[in-house]
Amino acid sequence: LKYVVTQNVDALHQRSGLPRSKLAVLHGCIFEERCEACGALYLRETDVGTISFQPTGRYCTRVGEAAGSAACGGVLRDTLLDWEDPLPEAELTEAERHCERADLILALGTSLRIEPAGSLPCRHRRGGGYVIVNLQRTPKDSKAKLIVRAPVDRVMAALMREVMGLELERGAAGARWVATGTGGAATGGAATGGAMPEASSLIAGAGGAPASAPVAEDDGGPSPGSGGRDAYIAALVSSAFAAWRPPKPESSASDRRCEPPPHPGLGATALSVSQSTPGKPMYPPLVR
Repeated sequence: LKYVVTQNVDALHQRSGLPRSKLAVLHGCIFEERCEACGALYLRETDVGTISFQPTGRYCTRVGEAAGSAACGGVLRDTLLDWEDPLPEAELTEAERHCERADLILALGTSLRIEPAGSLPCRHRRGGGYVIVNLQRTPKDSKAKLIVRAPVDRVMAALMREVMGLELERGAAGARWVATGTGGAATGGAATGGAMPEASSLIAGAGGAPASAPVAEDDGGPSPGSGGRDAYIAALVSSAFAAWRPPKPESSASDRRCEPPPHPGLGATALSVSQSTPGKPMYPPLVR
């Protein structure tokens, strides 16, 4: 993982331990305030209380590196965007740069409808393009290399377990990742192009590069097989990634555009992995 771009304003990414330098918070955060003089950023335990870059009533306490330096004393302002506010230029620039250089982009739990953030996955210039994990259809589905319609927490837990051999263990002291000794199975399958046997029936086009994005769908209904829903999702995700092939970098600018179908509608095949059909509506209409 090289970089995270978020539209969330709840500071969960900041509190996760991810370095702030590896995170672009495009819509601001209700717990952050920034000094208008020196740019120092403060993460608070409570809502800073304002919106749209207004003074919060506090002042910067940052002290310079030189001995005897006084505190900055600059006015602190919130970072939370209102609807008409521009995105933070520095963080947007970094987000665009990382998306252009990424080997693979994961779009997790987002409708990809709010711009310009929604089009960031389309800025890929190399590697495997982007993968969407979202229960709803999005306007960017038609250009995705893989679509997984299942809860993000279960999908990522499956990937951590199958690819990295880590399981989330919760206890009185909090949660931590612990080694399971089972990692690498999904990676091996993806490298050889083979699907996991228990989910092979869910794959369309697993024998070669799909003409369009394979779609893995989970409708929340009864789990096939005897392993339970989590085991089923793990098998489904592993099989879907095994069917996916990273494309060669495209040189044509027109090939990199992300444009939705002209007349969106709704169509779904539950609990299956299937090829999207060119021209077929892939997402519900936008409600304004």
